[in-house]
Amino acid sequence: MLIHPKHQEGATRQVKDSANDSKPGVKAQQQQQHAAVQDPEARAKLRRVVAGVLTGVTERFLSHPVETCKVVLQNTPASASAVQVISSRWRDKGLASFYRGIVPSTLGRGLQTSLRFHVTETVTQMTGPGTWGKYLGGLVAGVIDTFVMAPIESTKTRTQARGVPWLTTFRDTWRNDGFLGFYRGNSATLLRQTGNLGLRFGIFFHIESVLQSHFASTSDARPPTWIPLAAGATAGAISAYMTNPLDLIKTQVQAYSGADPNKRKLRVMEAIRKINAQDQGLWRKWFRGAWPRVAQQTPSVAVQFFLYRVYEQMLARVYPDAHHAASSSSS
Repeated sequence: MLIHPKHQEGATRQVKDSANDSKPGVKAQQQQQHAAVQDPEARAKLRRVVAGVLTGVTERFLSHPVETCKVVLQNTPASASAVQVISSRWRDKGLASFYRGIVPSTLGRGLQTSLRFHVTETVTQMTGPGTWGKYLGGLVAGVIDTFVMAPIESTKTRTQARGVPWLTTFRDTWRNDGFLGFYRGNSATLLRQTGNLGLRFGIFFHIESVLQSHFASTSDARPPTWIPLAAGATAGAISAYMTNPLDLIKTQVQAYSGADPNKRKLRVMEAIRKINAQDQGLWRKWFRGAWPRVAQQTPSVAVQFFLYRVYEQMLARVYPDAHHAASSSSS
């Protein structure tokens, strides 16, 4: 008896599917993969990771020149003014010197921003919503951020201070101090990052929540798009100014050590004594470079949170939750 080719193809496919299903664990693995794709929480996590990477890369490219000015000022004698230092740098080394370290800085910031938002959201889900949950999430993100990003951060800082290519800085640090040279000043970085990120996320989400609640109670329209900008700018300015002494210590230690074999390694306590011994007032000692840092952090953090919200909403449309996608296609 002849069998129609279509019937024969269907029978063959059925036999193959039955064989796959009979293999131990194959069917269960396929079901797990299907469930993972359909899981709204898994999709939300993926969107957060991608949104964080895109946000970090965009924000760092825009803010890197101001960050370079801050590092150069913090490693210049206190007698020189900011205008003198920046104009001298421009005259001697040109515009390109303000973009030294842009490659590791941009790549690192993409990973860093993604890590910060993801860790903060994860900790908040464990501790519950509220300002303290976000603050604790920022603290935890700061600890993880410090150890993951220390090599990139130290290379960036030394590159900006010396005005040389970042590959030269990386090679010199590795040659002089080895792998541990990238973690010099890590204790100061840890203090700076935990305090900075804790304040930043706590302040931002508190202000954003207050503004959203205010507009929700006074209008039926969606909250204004400028809310993340305003909340981010406030959080960036306050956290940057309050943690500037810790940032100053971190910058001194990282810039002074590792990449230059002619300089003795500077430890955290020595950096504190060195800064404190300057014949300047308390504010000029510990808040030198504060205003360039605030000027860099305020728009940077504002843009960062704004971009994160924009990318988050954009990705939610491109890669929505499974049930949203199904309802959209059926309609």
